[in-house]
Amino acid sequence: PPRAPCDDLGMLAPPAPAPAPQSNMTDDDDDARPPAPEPAAAAPPTTTQAQPAWAAVCAEVLAAIQDSTLVGVRDRLVSRGFRCGPVYNGSKQKFGQGYYEIRPPPAFPSSYYLITKSNRTNKEVLRSKSQLVKYFETCLALARSGGAYRKQSERDAEREAELRAWRGDDDEDDDAAPAPAPAAQVE
Repeated sequence: PPRAPCDDLGMLAPPAPAPAPQSNMTDDDDDARPPAPEPAAAAPPTTTQAQPAWAAVCAEVLAAIQDSTLVGVRDRLVSRGFRCGPVYNGSKQKFGQGYYEIRPPPAFPSSYYLITKSNRTNKEVLRSKSQLVKYFETCLALARSGGAYRKQSERDAEREAELRAWRGDDDEDDDAAPAPAPAAQVE
């Protein structure tokens, strides 16, 4: 049997290109050529991609806070699972213009990684209307893009581990019974 042609390294040579089809049409016969087949249309993007459940809550509360104060949306936040601290009113603030600390629910994107990590203080909480609006807008952009995110529950666990390490309490089994006292040696 004939051997296939090989290159210098012993690799099989690529097959020769197929000859171009011969046409007996002249340049004057351009109108007689059949039209080229049209490429298949691309499938339309699907709009049924499921958005996370928190995206609807973010859109709702974002719409509500646009025409309200931070104190005005506190009850709505609490009813949606946000953890809100007590309201602090400064001496120069009018009634209803106080602030409070806000933490997202455990299944929501972490406010620390989206918004507050770059703050000089209060890195773990949202405390102003502008921070809350920015958080919700960032969450909605994240939901639209389908990007990866870290949950608030993950950040809470990280923070707890950092605090344990800082206190010198590396044991995660705080509920374990203490070790029994060593037995007294009898001589």
